[in-house]
Amino acid sequence: MIYTPEQALKKLAQIASNGFKAFSYQQLTVTGTLSNLTVPEGSRYALIVVESDISTICARYLETGQTTVSSGIGMPLLNGTVFDIEDMQNLTSFQVIQEAAGTHKLNIQYYK
Repeated sequence: MIYTPEQALKKLAQIASNGFKAFSYQQLTVTGTLSNLTVPEGSRYALIVVESDISTICARYLETGQTTVSSGIGMPLLNGTVFDIEDMQNLTSFQVIQEAAGTHKLNIQYYK
């Protein structure tokens, strides 16, 4: 799910009340080569924030494991997008690729 900043704060409060504990962080640079998350053992959830130096769609992602994400195929990401992923299968199936030139990073906080 993609969140506005206000929704992201509410989601963080919900995470805390559900007993999830933050325990790892990853910063992933998104390029024209397909990338996956490096999911720490024991992860159940991840909160992801997109940083990009462009204001249009910078990257696309999928977590199905059935279709390969590519330019024009997948869920669009923009600078400032905040979204989450639940379940180890979705975390390990996550794929992301650059949609447009620029510097794009995913900041990922893992929870168990």
